[in-house]
Amino acid sequence: MISLDDTWSAVRFKKANEVKKGGSKAEKQKRPELSKYINYEMKIVKLPEDVSKILSKDKNAKKIFESLSWSHKREYIEAILDAKSSETRLKRIQKLAQAMSSQKDQKKK
Repeated sequence: MISLDDTWSAVRFKKANEVKKGGSKAEKQKRPELSKYINYEMKIVKLPEDVSKILSKDKNAKKIFESLSWSHKREYIEAILDAKSSETRLKRIQKLAQAMSSQKDQKKK
């Protein structure tokens, strides 16, 4: 404990060169393994081939996906790319296609 004056004391003071610089939250979220599909600086999401193939089966589903905000597209693609097994990846792609189709149905009403 360090006494600052007669009233105040403090714990855990560090020298400036010992303090870790955290960086921004956006910097922490960037992952190099996703850079093939997600460009964080330009905010562009490129669909992986298998995702594009399944979404292309329903033209409107792909249109709806493309109309989503960058952050929503990024989250969907990150979830798909994070899948550890091919079965999980396929389930997530099918779930995405189903979600886009259900949005299409809601827009028709």
